[in-house]
Amino acid sequence: MRHVRRWRPSSVLAEHSENTAQSVLLFEALDQTRRHADLALAYTEAWERGPAWQDGIRFGVGMFSETEKERLVDSLRIGEQQIGEVVTMPFS
Repeated sequence: MRHVRRWRPSSVLAEHSENTAQSVLLFEALDQTRRHADLALAYTEAWERGPAWQDGIRFGVGMFSETEKERLVDSLRIGEQQIGEVVTMPFS
């Protein structure tokens, strides 16, 4: 499957940037309050909604810094252990 990058108006990109920043704040808050299981459950529910959601998750996480990606993976791995389920990561 070939992915083609579509042109997006600056307002759409700004909205994606804002959504990404909110995502980072949310997962950091859940991490800091040790709510890893809640993060893993919410993430898994979103992931299981199908390919469109998975593409959106990949796109959003693709905008994270490397440090944010590492912290997300760490938080999801802890949550994965807490809920006893495998969590599919959005990237390798």
